[in-house]
Amino acid sequence: MSNQLSLNVSTAGDLCPLGNFILSLSFDQKRRADWIKNREKVIAGSGLSPSDQAVLLTDSPTKVKNAIIAESGGPGPRIWICVWIR
Repeated sequence: MSNQLSLNVSTAGDLCPLGNFILSLSFDQKRRADWIKNREKVIAGSGLSPSDQAVLLTDSPTKVKNAIIAESGGPGPRIWICVWIR
């Protein structure tokens, strides 16, 4: 059984591709199910940059959060809740 961690991310703008990908795991049932079965395959087919894929493969929610904030214009007032499914 997977566990889900919520990431409260506050950015200066819209979510970057990495942020949108993580957010999609909360509402795209097929992507979520595929992620749970074979995370590496989903990451490889995500269309994300090699650096974003590497961040996801580290399995560190803090690194993912930091990357999302940096790629979304830095810290700011826009609050996003992303779901990180291990």
